[in-house]
Amino acid sequence: MQIIPFILAELFAVRRLVKKKINVIHAHWCIPQGFVAVAYKLLFFSKVKIICTSHGADIYGLRKYDFIKRWVLNRCDRITAVSNALKAEILALNVKVDVKVIPMGVDLSLFNPNAKSGVLQSRYSINGPLLLYVGRLSDKKGVKYLISAMTKIVRSVPSTKLLIVGDGEELESLSDLSSDLGLSNEIVFAGAVKIVIYQATMLTQTYLLVLQLFQMTVIQKALGWCLLNLLVADVIRLQPIYQQLLIL
Repeated sequence: MQIIPFILAELFAVRRLVKKKINVIHAHWCIPQGFVAVAYKLLFFSKVKIICTSHGADIYGLRKYDFIKRWVLNRCDRITAVSNALKAEILALNVKVDVKVIPMGVDLSLFNPNAKSGVLQSRYSINGPLLLYVGRLSDKKGVKYLISAMTKIVRSVPSTKLLIVGDGEELESLSDLSSDLGLSNEIVFAGAVKIVIYQATMLTQTYLLVLQLFQMTVIQKALGWCLLNLLVADVIRLQPIYQQLLIL
């Protein structure tokens, strides 16, 4: 029931903004923002143009609402997707509007091979190899599999630490899992952090494993943006023991 007041609030917000002579609404995500933009245009007979950008979860998920997605997207003036795979999914919904692919970019001033930092090792007293997860702690992210895999990794490389950066509904259960597996000393839950710390996290000098690599066998991704940042920064260094994660 929370979705109804949320959509109404967004409708009123759009109404207030468009009164300032806005000509184009760029809605990120087909549902709910795209739906709200289209609903506003129809309800208030507005001539505002609508661009809808899809990032993946709005198309790959919520399958029982495909008819709503189709209704929304066919009433947009322009549609963009972050990958060719996502474009194909959108067109499979019988969308008639042309879809342009515009991937998210990488800030080269932040993510590059020369911008190394050891701030994580210092902050969390990590002296050995480091495995890193950055993202929301939800079931579909598959973090529980990464934690379970740590039991094998620490047997081969005892000094390895896993740093989990992020928050979410699975935080408590994941923390309990690490304790049950006897990994409380090997796994650090950093919680949610500000972007400046996230940038330092991405540029750490030690070996990294970003779960987007692991997620290829767990969930469907429209664009592995986190992985792109790491590739540009040239900080991915997977040793054979860590590569076991990709085949578990």
